[in-house]
Amino acid sequence: MLNREFLKRISILYVEDEPMIRDSMQLIFDKLFKHTVIATNGQDGFDRFKFHQERGMLFDVIISDINMPIMNGLEMIEQIRKLDEDIPIILTTAYSDSKYFLEAIALKVHHYAIKPLEIKALAHTIQDATMKYFDKKIIENKQKENERYLDIINQTTLVSRTDLSGNITFVNELFSIVSGYTNSELVGANQRIVRHTDMHTIFFDDL
Repeated sequence: MLNREFLKRISILYVEDEPMIRDSMQLIFDKLFKHTVIATNGQDGFDRFKFHQERGMLFDVIISDINMPIMNGLEMIEQIRKLDEDIPIILTTAYSDSKYFLEAIALKVHHYAIKPLEIKALAHTIQDATMKYFDKKIIENKQKENERYLDIINQTTLVSRTDLSGNITFVNELFSIVSGYTNSELVGANQRIVRHTDMHTIFFDDL
């Protein structure tokens, strides 16, 4: 089922050299999606992708013809994959050529559509591809956020781990700095190594 609210969040790069097809598809895409950028050949498509990426204006999906002048769709994708390994790409063509199909697989193309395009099926394909792409980006952003939190903790908090016998198995950098011992001196040693002379041994026994 199409989620039109979700589709309205999507920005696409549409690459097509045939003016009539390009103009008619743009009218449809403008109604379906948040933002549509049009390119007229592979070189133009790559240049527009790079221009937007350098300015932080990222596309969510690329839809491209294969047979185009200056640079064909597969050549364009090969260049784009050097900048972005994951963005969903849907190829369109008037020919069912196995050579193109195998090259498309090698370039991690999400879908290979034969013209004339059936709009509802294409919209479903775009929705499926971008939802998976969004989910992956959310996971990656969460991982980066966790890494930032861990970095903050390591800069402000003394952290150590021990086994059940009280032998140290891990210390963070700040713990090492404050204790005056190196990481290699601490890991494997008993936690008593950091006991201050004013601290009674009973405390460490209980710990």
